[in-house]
Amino acid sequence: MKGFICNVIIFLVLYTGKSHAKGIDINELLVPDFVKAQIVTDNMNMNMNGTDMIIIQFYTLESFEKIEDFYRKSIKEIKISEIGEWKIISWMEDKKLNTVQVAYNKLEKAHHGFIAISNLPEAISQKIVLGKNFPSLKNSVFQNDIKATDLNKKSRTIWLKNERVIPPKNNRSQK
Repeated sequence: MKGFICNVIIFLVLYTGKSHAKGIDINELLVPDFVKAQIVTDNMNMNMNGTDMIIIQFYTLESFEKIEDFYRKSIKEIKISEIGEWKIISWMEDKKLNTVQVAYNKLEKAHHGFIAISNLPEAISQKIVLGKNFPSLKNSVFQNDIKATDLNKKSRTIWLKNERVIPPKNNRSQK
């Protein structure tokens, strides 16, 4: 479950074509020639915690070092961090946050991940209230609030934490 939550937080959707995200065009994504891009869905709008973004998925047999080298040669300054099994390459360009999230698949002996771009000035200029109009228990803390429109169908994914727990069905006391 922890890996699933991590995936939901960081990497959610894939998109092709012109984005409806304010000021973002899919063609702004910097994609190495040696990766295979995979488009999963058309006409996807995504807003994560008040920030419009676009994301594509990729797959490559090349090493993480080759991926990192490509971005180091292409971008003046990148940052690298790790979250669980994922390595994250990130940089700012034209007031937009660019990220490349990379994981290794041991069975396929390949790297896969997501390349994303987010419009930060838009997020900074807004006062975002995560979980607005979503019912929750007292003292709940909203971690993420993701809104998407895919083929004219709206969805919302919320991740929140609180001190309350619902025990598994087999541990509930019987009355």
